[in-house]
Amino acid sequence: MKCFTVTTKVEEGIRVGRTTAPFDASKVVPAVLVGEHGRGRKLHQCPVEGALVSDENARIDRADLVKRGSFGPVFVPEEVRDDRRAIVLVAVPAGFRGGVRFTAASKSRKPCPARQSTTLPNSECFEKLADGSKKCQLCGTAWIEKDVAASEAAGEDWWANQRHPDSGEALMFDSFPPEGVTVVAEGYVAQGDAGRMGGNAEYLLILKPGAGFRARRAGRLYGAPAEVFVRWDGENLVLSNEDPSASKGPVERL
Repeated sequence: MKCFTVTTKVEEGIRVGRTTAPFDASKVVPAVLVGEHGRGRKLHQCPVEGALVSDENARIDRADLVKRGSFGPVFVPEEVRDDRRAIVLVAVPAGFRGGVRFTAASKSRKPCPARQSTTLPNSECFEKLADGSKKCQLCGTAWIEKDVAASEAAGEDWWANQRHPDSGEALMFDSFPPEGVTVVAEGYVAQGDAGRMGGNAEYLLILKPGAGFRARRAGRLYGAPAEVFVRWDGENLVLSNEDPSASKGPVERL
């Protein structure tokens, strides 16, 4: 299988690091490191057979992944050259003091997450229309507006006169991992000594042809794109910062 690394761009190959041998701490062995070690962090070490590496800065271009007993995954030399799946190390970084949320690249209609929620009158959760009414920005459902005096008489907070009804569906990204994406290993990297300033998961994935995912970056990005869409077509790993399914303009029927 071809190997790739995804950050804010796609790189061919996966870098090999070094770690202590699982059953002999006196030995140092090559491994692919997913995540990092430390407080608020998680490191998953995937050993690499020596035949795949020749020096400390080696990169793996093609390999197979196997599990030996309770130990794995292990990178081994490729046996089946025509395997069109891809091994992808995903290390999309969070913004400063932020995080990364992974989803599928596909969308479907789901119950609006704002159902039954209340909000402050100046909140951005709803959109104010020309006639003074308000609607949810996610699903378009009209908000329920109660008289402030009635809210106070009911013992509710003064801002609870704004409420989303228990209805409405929103077009949202599907959950991760989507079909065709297998999570082989998961780690976590973090910001700050205690790991509480921000951070993000890292994944080692196997992608089937046609499979892909989305990463939404949060925090201070300093002008960098917030979204990363990745798709494996069987030959190339394609990265985009725009939703490939979004309409690029009006559609004219021919």
